[in-house]
Amino acid sequence: RKDVLCGLFYILTVLFYLEASGEDGAPRRRWLGLSLAAYVLALLSKSMAVSIPLVLLALDLYPLRRLRWAAFDAAARRVWLEKLAFAALALGPVLVALAAQKAAGAVTGLQGWGAAQRAAQAAYGLVFYLWKTVFPFGLSPLYQPPALFVPTDTVFLAAGAAVLLASAAAFAARRSRPALTVAWCVYVFILLPVLGFVSIGPQFVADRYSYLACLGWTLFPGAGLALAGRARETGGLSKGLFGLVLGLALAVCAVLAGLTAKQAGVWRDTETLWARALAVDSSNYLAHNYMGSALVDLGRDDEAQRHYRESLRLKPAYADAHYNLAVLISKANPVEAEAEYQRALAANPALAEAQQNLGVLLDARGEHEAAFGHYRRALEIRKDYALAHYNIGNSYYRRGEMAEAAAHYRECLRLRPELDAARRNLGLALLALEK
Repeated sequence: RKDVLCGLFYILTVLFYLEASGEDGAPRRRWLGLSLAAYVLALLSKSMAVSIPLVLLALDLYPLRRLRWAAFDAAARRVWLEKLAFAALALGPVLVALAAQKAAGAVTGLQGWGAAQRAAQAAYGLVFYLWKTVFPFGLSPLYQPPALFVPTDTVFLAAGAAVLLASAAAFAARRSRPALTVAWCVYVFILLPVLGFVSIGPQFVADRYSYLACLGWTLFPGAGLALAGRARETGGLSKGLFGLVLGLALAVCAVLAGLTAKQAGVWRDTETLWARALAVDSSNYLAHNYMGSALVDLGRDDEAQRHYRESLRLKPAYADAHYNLAVLISKANPVEAEAEYQRALAANPALAEAQQNLGVLLDARGEHEAAFGHYRRALEIRKDYALAHYNIGNSYYRRGEMAEAAAHYRECLRLRPELDAARRNLGLALLALEK
């Protein structure tokens, strides 16, 4: 949804900017103001809109021709300074978005990936998004990273060669075919935030990133139809041939519309979504894990457990699947659940939920000091973790350190006022302090 919302304001930003280009004085300032306002809304929808200043600069080259290749005169400086307002607006929302994604655990380091892997992922993405737009088959809600990412594999070398050739062709055509050059630049600029240089989420590529980036390419078949219509009017194209061209275009649109309706059905509910991902790639360990969580929500625990275990068979060091499996079996098999929490923490020591839940298991077994250590570690990872505050408050209460217990109960209630157990225990701790 946020991609669609961002796309609306993204396009409005460009349209208002194009309107401003044909005006002077107050009308120009008014259109630029509207463009900046739409840009703010695009950024607030999704930080991917950060690419807009670069896109506007590309449009200043062509078709607006406010910039010239390799020229930096007074007029060019005004154009560049104009973009500083857009760039300044981008800074705040982008930093907030990155901080929010990091806090939610969505910013991933993709451990062990160096510059070669990042470049290979970027090249693969640039080819993937254009290919899937032209041939939208085998689409998946989530494409997992390769199990063994070797940037010299044939597919990545081929993608790199294709990107280099396309870039060289775009540069060579910058004067004779500027529309092609600008379309390629805009395509790359829009995708820059999601090509893998900063990794947001577990996916290697994602269909949704193509929505905005590939809009520019649709101008070319549209221009082809316009030229065919003009040729028909001037007699350069027969009525029958023009009808064939138009019919072919309508047929392609009808096929794409049908595929769109079919693909929209994939998002009917969570189970359907991950069933589709597994139908495309049954070895998708991420999809098995997410399918497990969807089945837990539906009360189908046995099926969920099978998906979690399959996810771990495919990727034994997958912390989230170890954690989810541990939560699922913790009541029926606390010993195995403890082992799963330990495996989750071995794969990702910063998983606060695993630290907290392992502490609960140890507390129930009477290993209070070990449990205390896990609660403390959970709070080091996430200072706003209400349940960890509650449980470490219980640990302090058990030790007789009522002031510390009361402080943690208060923090728990600040974060989760509805937690009655924390309110009751806070009252007991305060009574003990008064004695």
